[in-house]
Amino acid sequence: MWEHKIKASKNKSKGGEKNKNQNKSAQESKVKKEKALSQLDEIQVQAAVAGVRKLCNKLLAESKELLEVDSDQHICLQVSLCKVPKNKDKRSPLTIKIPLPHPILGEDTDVLLITRMLDCERGPDYEKTLNHFKELLIQKEAAHYITEVITLKQLRMEYKEFEAKRNLANRFQVVLGQDCIMELLPKLLGKHFYARNKLPIAVNLNSKHLKGVIENAVNQTLLHFNMKGNCSQVKVGRLSQNDEQITENILKAVGKIMHRIPGGWNNIQTLSLKGLKTKSVPLYVKTTTFDEKIKLPEKEGESTALGTLTTLNKGKLVYVKKDGNIKIKWKY
Repeated sequence: MWEHKIKASKNKSKGGEKNKNQNKSAQESKVKKEKALSQLDEIQVQAAVAGVRKLCNKLLAESKELLEVDSDQHICLQVSLCKVPKNKDKRSPLTIKIPLPHPILGEDTDVLLITRMLDCERGPDYEKTLNHFKELLIQKEAAHYITEVITLKQLRMEYKEFEAKRNLANRFQVVLGQDCIMELLPKLLGKHFYARNKLPIAVNLNSKHLKGVIENAVNQTLLHFNMKGNCSQVKVGRLSQNDEQITENILKAVGKIMHRIPGGWNNIQTLSLKGLKTKSVPLYVKTTTFDEKIKLPEKEGESTALGTLTTLNKGKLVYVKKDGNIKIKWKY
């Protein structure tokens, strides 16, 4: 997806070194705090990673049909909660974005980008929109991250059938969606993507640093709780990575989950590692009970813009919400 003047430059360099050392010590202390709070030992995690690797290698050796088992399959972290959080007496889904220090994106990973339609293009056509966003990705040097670009209209027209949606879900491992259409994607993508934990990740295509935005989105992983159960899993590594890299990813993921899960570390019942088709290796098991009441944080209210339009009657007010919905009401 830097005689009197010489002395001043030396002082600046010393100050810069002090700031770097302070930043390093702050990061190290943060990692130590996360490890202490999570009660996970790095040696223990490395042993679990080595155990999962042996199970995966054993499965590969026993497999007669090589197409059934991927030689560079993902390693997943399973998380189960003591209590399912609730929001206003109703179960509400919770998605945690986890940036990994060692990305699990491989050369064979296919990435799909779904974009909005351009205002100038109407009717059944969408070629202008596709060409516009493809050229934008090339200009921002971000085209190599994306395998295919489709528009919202294309998704509605060509992938309406059950079989078409399933094939689309099978083709892509990562799904990116333009931030302004994210609310429409769950219904259009359907259960094929969400059941396989292929949730769309929002990206701002109007950003000046588009390459960095897409790189960060592709390199992160998602943990999704649909609140129908207390267990979920997240990808934290690949067999092609070494044990140290996978261990760092796991510790980073656990630290992020610990701060985002309502109830924190005390609400985590078990943690375990597994391959896509192997048995799980336990990392942590909570033996004590957890009696506290858990609630999801309240969602922030959406801001509403209020104003008038010259083309309307002077007695009418126009309300424009953050999601783009417009309401017109009389002043009195």
